[in-house]
Amino acid sequence: MIAVRFERADAVALPFGAGRFDAACISFALHEMPAGVRRRALAEIVRVTKPGAQVIIVDYGLPRSRLARGLVVRIVRTYEGRHYVEFLAEDLRGILEDAGIRVDREWSALGGVARVVTGHRTGSQLS
Repeated sequence: MIAVRFERADAVALPFGAGRFDAACISFALHEMPAGVRRRALAEIVRVTKPGAQVIIVDYGLPRSRLARGLVVRIVRTYEGRHYVEFLAEDLRGILEDAGIRVDREWSALGGVARVVTGHRTGSQLS
C-alpha cells in the first residue's frame, strides 16, 4: 500500500529520519531559494531518501527560442523573487549530481517554461 501525506517543514531541516523514503519530489520551490539554501535543501532530500530512491524535480526552465526565452524571463521575473534568474543560470544537473542525485532524464514542459528532472539517489545510507 502506498501512503501519501503532505507536511509543512523547513526544506533544510526536514523532520524525518535518514533513509526513510522510497521517493521524493520538489516542485516549483528551488527557484525561490538562494543558491546555498537550494544546495542544503537538496542535501536534505538525499538524507531522507533511501539509496536508489527516485527523486523528481519540477521547476522553471527556459524555452529554446531566444525570443521566447527573453519574453518568459521578463514576464516571470515580474512576479518571482530575486533568486529566479540565478536559478535559471545554474547547472541544475550538476547541482543534483553534486548533492548525490543521479539524473536519469530531463525534459521541458509548458512550452519550455518548466522542466522536469527525474533521477535516483546515489550512494550509501547517510545519517
